[in-house]
Amino acid sequence: MACAACHAGWNQENFSHAVTGLQLDETHVQVDCTDCHPGRHYDTPPNCAGCHDDGRAAKDAPPGTRVTPRG
Repeated sequence: MACAACHAGWNQENFSHAVTGLQLDETHVQVDCTDCHPGRHYDTPPNCAGCHDDGRAAKDAPPGTRVTPRG
């Protein structure tokens, strides 16, 4: 199901990743959502292997700064 089905007007340009508890850094805010969330599975941990071949995972090397989720 597309996010926009429940979140009217949502798109990559107006989505604030900080609502998830992670403010993306300058590099990661530029990549497409599906680069980290293949198959548009936003409810599962991101997959870093598509760009990083060093075994990193978002849990240990987050692509930004952890923040208090806002909604």
